[in-house]
Amino acid sequence: MTARIMAKATLIAAMVCATTVWMGDAALHAAQIRLRNGLVLEGKTVPLEGLTKSLASQAAGGIAVKSIMMIDNGRQRYFVPARNIVESDDVLDAARLERFKLPQKPTGARSLAVTSLGNFDATDFDEFGRRRVTINTNKGPISVVQGITEINPNSIVVTALTHKWEHSLATTSLRPEQLDQLLRYATKPDNPDDRLAIARFYLQAQMYTRAGQELDGIIKDFPELKATAEETSLELRQLVAKQLLSEVRRRKKSGQHRLAYEVARNFPTENMSAEVLREVRELIVDSDETIARAKRVVGLLGELQSALADPATRSEFGPIRTRISESLDFDTLDRLDAFLKLEADPTLKAEEKLALAVSGWMLGSANAGTDLATALRLWNARALVLEYLQAEDEKLRSDLLAEVQLIEGFGPKALLQMIPQLPPCIETPNLVPKQPARIQVPGRNEGEVLATYEVQLPDEYSPNRPHPVVLTLTAAGRPAARQLEWWAPSGEGKSGQAQRHGYIVIAPEWAGPQQRDYDYSAKTHQLVQLVLRDARKRFNIDSDRVFLSGHGSGGDAAFDIGMSHPDLFAGVIPITGVSDKFCKWYWSNSKGLAWYIVTGELDRDSFARNARDVNRMLIRNYDIMYSEFLGRGSESYYEEIHRIFEWMDLHRRQPLPRELDMQVLRPSDNRFYWLQAGNIPAAAAESAVLAETPGARISPMTLEGKITEGNGIYITSPSDRHTLWLMPGLVDYEKRVVVRHRGRQKFSDLVQPELTTILEDLRTRGDRQRVFQTKIVID
Repeated sequence: MTARIMAKATLIAAMVCATTVWMGDAALHAAQIRLRNGLVLEGKTVPLEGLTKSLASQAAGGIAVKSIMMIDNGRQRYFVPARNIVESDDVLDAARLERFKLPQKPTGARSLAVTSLGNFDATDFDEFGRRRVTINTNKGPISVVQGITEINPNSIVVTALTHKWEHSLATTSLRPEQLDQLLRYATKPDNPDDRLAIARFYLQAQMYTRAGQELDGIIKDFPELKATAEETSLELRQLVAKQLLSEVRRRKKSGQHRLAYEVARNFPTENMSAEVLREVRELIVDSDETIARAKRVVGLLGELQSALADPATRSEFGPIRTRISESLDFDTLDRLDAFLKLEADPTLKAEEKLALAVSGWMLGSANAGTDLATALRLWNARALVLEYLQAEDEKLRSDLLAEVQLIEGFGPKALLQMIPQLPPCIETPNLVPKQPARIQVPGRNEGEVLATYEVQLPDEYSPNRPHPVVLTLTAAGRPAARQLEWWAPSGEGKSGQAQRHGYIVIAPEWAGPQQRDYDYSAKTHQLVQLVLRDARKRFNIDSDRVFLSGHGSGGDAAFDIGMSHPDLFAGVIPITGVSDKFCKWYWSNSKGLAWYIVTGELDRDSFARNARDVNRMLIRNYDIMYSEFLGRGSESYYEEIHRIFEWMDLHRRQPLPRELDMQVLRPSDNRFYWLQAGNIPAAAAESAVLAETPGARISPMTLEGKITEGNGIYITSPSDRHTLWLMPGLVDYEKRVVVRHRGRQKFSDLVQPELTTILEDLRTRGDRQRVFQTKIVID
């Protein structure tokens, strides 16, 4: 079967030197490196002055400062800021890994070298570890025969037999049965040492089912090794248990409580360590207690409703009780902690206990109260808030706002307490977790569609719990659904990484039907932001854990959109993308943004094109990691997905910065964090960037803002109109706020949280984790 891999290739007669300063050797004695963000990498460390020779010579004004660290594991190289390394231990010995050599004989002169890769087709590896690669060039297709020369638990080494070209693939790139066949080809079935080596290989590769099968075969074929094999089998059972327990922890952390509970109940117990069994028992007991408490809540609510003396109040409480009972689960039970702690208190009346339940459900247990009349008024306010958030008609919103403002006891404080517990304001029925769905964002006119996107929810998605998101952009000309298959493959028996980690995957259709490249247009930015806002209204999204990604031209877009709107994302993951055009000026906008960039050494000229901006971020100690696969081109790099999720799980969106220094070239890129500029000077027009006229003078607008500890806000920009969005943590609401623009005082007064600002900010942006409370317009 032929597999399509994304890339384009050029063959030349001599090997061209790589553009990096250093080509590190694969390390037999690798180090373990811990980064400041918590990620652990393995490989040989090589300090660099710059990503390329020319950039190294420019660094620090000619002074040799090796501020970049390259970490080479033989298959790929990671480039990180040297100051981001907090620990390095030379403790790992890669030579101890089982390695199998496969004999491969060159079939040609090997005088031509593969130096740049784009689109190519590759057959499956045959039983001898060989495959044929067809590379598309401007002179027609070129056929290259490759052979696997080495297999180890982490990677396979692939060497061209007809050309000069060598690279590595992850061992997981081979199907299990294909891998097993090649191991048999490289060994002798009647050699006990070979068979034990295969068993150790599978253990090192964490392919425990295969390891168990091999050990069983060894016991059968070599009775004299029974004791050794059985001892290893005991070790294997512990490894399987730890792997299974790790998966249970991951699922529980991701909110997949039912799945974790079922796995724990069916956990193998024979010959397991006491420590493992204790943790499993604790998980089961904790889940059983949670289920029992939820059942008790349902029963208590019914009993207490029956005890209400006033028939009208009893009737009014009925629908509330139904809603709470239907929505009660592992994620919502803690809202009723105060109620459960006091439900047996003989000094409290039935009305007071029900007030604790209702107010705790809406505002959180810490904010629960005992006045039922107040709780019922807040319930009515909650309904009006949800209706307001759904309303597109301005007149309707105005009427709803007037009505909610009349409710006694409801104001900004109660609204802010209510927001984390609110359900999504747009109902989207018939969505099934793990199944792709297509959503259209409607316009105001009947039949109008503003945007379309594919979405896939994880196992046990709950509207009552915030979920992290991967917002992923496909390459132009390819369907958005393809990105869902990369992040969260669906189908019988499949459980993709996004599902295992509890991520929602969203893939906008951003490119036109005939489009093949990213156009750097404001329209594309607005579409991506519109899709994110719509998704925030339909699903419970953790806006502090939204990651932007893209493949190919979608990676180009990820670079540009991430640098243009850094306040929207926790991190950006361009895969085979290029930092170009606006990025030349915008790279510094992303100072607080995390970056995980993936590419191939032979991926066109992407390294040289990316080096300028990536080098700037590396030497300035940004949270950035550049991963380059050796000898590889423009591929999807699915083998990197496990580390990508590990990296994402360690990151959150940065807190609101009190100082801003942003570059602006598009009128639509005028809002960053808490500061928005009005008109953008003509000199900063985007058309000059897109035209790429040689010698054209391009002057981005600089938008600066600073908030001091004394509540002073200083703005510097050529714009004559600015909007400030404030919240606690940025300013002290007990002190006067003074705003100065270019040295002139524009505002001086006390400010307070505003119900209108809170509602409008939540309605327009849908960002529950960062709700602005006060708006100041400066002319």
